Amino acid sequence: MRALRLAVALLLLTAPAAAAKSGVELSTPPDGLRAGQPWVVDLTPIRADRPAPRPGNIPVTVAIEKVGTGERHVVRARPLRNGAFRARVVFSSGGRWVYRVTGFGSDGQEWPPATILPAERAGAPDSAAQESAGGFPFVWVVAGLALVAIGSAALVMRRRRG
Repeated sequence: MRALRLAVALLLLTAPAAAAKSGVELSTPPDGLRAGQPWVVDLTPIRADRPAPRPGNIPVTVAIEKVGTGERHVVRARPLRNGAFRARVVFSSGGRWVYRVTGFGSDGQEWPPATILPAERAGAPDSAAQESAGGFPFVWVVAGLALVAIGSAALVMRRRRG
C-alpha cells in the first residue's frame, strides 16, 4: 500500500513538469508569405511556460531549408531588450520550407514545413492597392444609374405622349 501511495505521489509530481512547455516561442509563423517578402520574427526562449534566460554566448540563428532541394539559408538573430531575439528571414522562392531555431541550449527546435507562395509577377495587380480600393463595384453602380436615368426618361416621354 505504501509503494502504491509513493507511485501515485511521484506521478502527480512529474505530470506537471512533463507538461510544461520548453523551447522557443515564435511571434508569428511564416505561412502565407510570398517569396522575397521578409519574415520578421521574434524568438523567445521558454522554460516551464515562462520566458527564460538564454544560456551562454551561443549565437541565435534561424535556419531555413527548402523541402526536396536542399537549398539552405541561415540568418543570425539580434537580441532585444526583453530577452527575446529578432530575425529577418527572406525565403528565396515559393514552396515548402522547414525552419529551425538554434542557440537556446539545445540542438534546436524545428517546426513543420511552411508553405511560401511564389513571388508576385511584375505588373501584377497589387493586393494592397485592391484592398485599399475596398472592392467597391463602381462600374456596376454607374451602369445601374445609367439604366435608371434611361428608364426614367422613357417613362416621362411616354406620359407626355399619352
